[in-house]
Amino acid sequence: QAVVYGLTDIRAATQLYQRWQAESATQ
Repeated sequence: QAVVYGLTDIRAATQLYQRWQAESATQ
């Protein structure tokens, strides 16, 4: 269960990172 939570956390972090990259690219 902890592993599943870790994978979900990584997926959420990846989405935030991609969103940050997209915002940085527009500036």
